[in-house]
Amino acid sequence: MPPEIAFLQLSQDAVLVGEGPFESLSEPPVSGVAFYRNDFSLSDPRPWKVPTRWQEASDFHLWDPVEAPVVDWKPVAKDGFATAFERITAAFDNGVQLEKLVPVVTETGRLRKGDLRAAGIRAFREPGRHVRAYGYWNPQGGWIGATPEDFMTLSPSRLETMALAGTASPDEEVGFRSDPKQIREQALVVEGIREALGGEMREASREVLELEGLRHFLTRLEMPLRAPVDVNALIRQLHPTPAVGYWPRTAAVSGLYEAIRSELGSPSSFAAPFGAWHESVFHSVVAIRQVAWSGDDVALPSGCGLIRESVMENEWIELALKRDAVKSAFGL
Repeated sequence: MPPEIAFLQLSQDAVLVGEGPFESLSEPPVSGVAFYRNDFSLSDPRPWKVPTRWQEASDFHLWDPVEAPVVDWKPVAKDGFATAFERITAAFDNGVQLEKLVPVVTETGRLRKGDLRAAGIRAFREPGRHVRAYGYWNPQGGWIGATPEDFMTLSPSRLETMALAGTASPDEEVGFRSDPKQIREQALVVEGIREALGGEMREASREVLELEGLRHFLTRLEMPLRAPVDVNALIRQLHPTPAVGYWPRTAAVSGLYEAIRSELGSPSSFAAPFGAWHESVFHSVVAIRQVAWSGDDVALPSGCGLIRESVMENEWIELALKRDAVKSAFGL
């Protein structure tokens, strides 16, 4: 298996795979393929990674198989999340004008045997087909995910995105559809995307996205484009959406979010935009539902959207549900 790989699932039967070494560019190339790989803070000035070789395949079995990973997970301490919850709850009423913020809790472990790159095959075959596999690795480490959240699909004539928020287990369908907290959380994400992008946004009806072990509210949005756009500027305009970041986008709220994310130790790749420039179309996802590793150290992050109506114990359960869904999907 090549030592450096980036991949993104384009459709149910197609995955775009690039092999390194990668050339880093500040802008997408005029032709060919480039992967967009950056951290959550978008700190890389040259985020477009052009592979040495690439191919579009119908399966992820492109190389010799690797042994399935076995990870020894450590219990997640609740103290850090409880402290963050208290700070966020206080901020709703202390003049910060906070409406929503997404803290990230990370479960850690140690690779006992096997190879975490095997999760790439499991991600591509995740049941339900409402998710897209993505990932990157090099000899030092990497991350692999199966995300239900598209960041944007950008073609010369149209931009498509989505608002994904609210979480429940499958046995909570009736209560979930009418839960005021979940409905308001979803509405805040739609509002945030509309304000970030402006323009002539078309909004589909809210629907329920059913996944293996989870369900979410989903609203699809699109906007016609009448002139070329700056892709880098558009990425910064949209990221982070309130689904994975915070709302509103003020300096005070941003500072609170960055402090909490740092204190809770989220991997820098988690919830960042990740994508591929292919045939003049930019396909991209929000890098959630992932496992990240450095050497034998493994991290499994999960986030939850906090608004005024949030109850700490319910959010703590939601965080565990999301991590359990990743473990089940990847055989961890």
